[in-house]
Amino acid sequence: MVRTPPPPPRLADLLREAGPLLGLGMQFALMIVICLAIGLWVDNRYLIAPWGTLVGGIVGIVGGFYHFLKTVTRHTRNNK
Repeated sequence: MVRTPPPPPRLADLLREAGPLLGLGMQFALMIVICLAIGLWVDNRYLIAPWGTLVGGIVGIVGGFYHFLKTVTRHTRNNK
C-alpha cells in the first residue's frame, strides 16, 4: 500500500500557529522604549540623572527578555 503525503498546511493554519510570535519584536522594543521614557521622566523630575535612565533601561531589557522567553517556551511546548 502506497502512502500519500499529507496535504500542505493552509496559510490560515500557519498564521494561527505563528500568531503569538509575530509581534514579539515590537513588544520587546516597546517595553524598552516605555521603560526608558519613564526613566528619563524620573531623571528630570527628581534630578538624579543618569540613574533613572539606567534603571529604566535595565528593567525594560530584563522585562522584555522575560516576556520573549516566556512566550517562545509556551509556544514551543504547546506545539510538541
